[in-house]
Amino acid sequence: MDSLPMPADVKDTSAGGNAPSSTPLVEPPSVKLIVRLFLIPLLIVAVAMGIMFLIGRMAGGEPTLDEALARLKHRGGERTADLLVGPASKQRYIDAKTIVDKMKSGMSESERITLATQLVEILDNYTNDDEGDIRHFVLLALGRSWQKDPSQGAMDSPEALDSRQTAMSALLKYADDKDVTTRKAALLATVYFAGREESKNAIPKLLEKLNDATQDLDVRMAAATALGPIAAAVDPGQKDVAGDLNAAMRDTEPKDIELVWDAALSLAQ
Repeated sequence: MDSLPMPADVKDTSAGGNAPSSTPLVEPPSVKLIVRLFLIPLLIVAVAMGIMFLIGRMAGGEPTLDEALARLKHRGGERTADLLVGPASKQRYIDAKTIVDKMKSGMSESERITLATQLVEILDNYTNDDEGDIRHFVLLALGRSWQKDPSQGAMDSPEALDSRQTAMSALLKYADDKDVTTRKAALLATVYFAGREESKNAIPKLLEKLNDATQDLDVRMAAATALGPIAAAVDPGQKDVAGDLNAAMRDTEPKDIELVWDAALSLAQ
């Protein structure tokens, strides 16, 4: 007969028993671990943000119009070995863009005269074709300096008329520049004169570029784009403009399809 187990041989399996467990106890994270995981990275990010803030303060905030114009008279954006744009080119590009952005808030007649005078000076003496898009931005800014604002008066003082004539003459001069993108920018900038008497002076040059098959396609497209709004604002019955745009629209060369499209849009205007 098998003997019965003695009480000492029976394991206690009740809920309150002291049976050994195979699951190890989990210790709470120590303060040292919390500091390593959270506090130290937070301090590193805070220091980095502080350094960036100080650098931003040292570099200065958004430049004023006068500061941007003054900096555009600093050279240093030319290409190196016809490949790399110079280190000053980026800052000059930002300043040129700043001028365009500042004009969106509106300008008085005297401000327009001063700005146009300085932009012509910068174009003639402080820009060249080897600085990326800087000259192109300045050309567009020059055109926009006399963009007609319906909320303002005609601005037809003798000084304003003289300033507009000077600005238009500068644009037409750069429309014959040796650089293709400069010619394109100068032609497109004339669009800003739409509705002003001086825009009539641009029409012969625009027609010349449009009809010149030896010109780069982008230049001819710029001329076609500008002719529509300028001619429509000056004289909707311009027969020369309509006839030449019609001729461009009948171009059957596959490579000129974009020129055909631009001519059609301008003709519709």
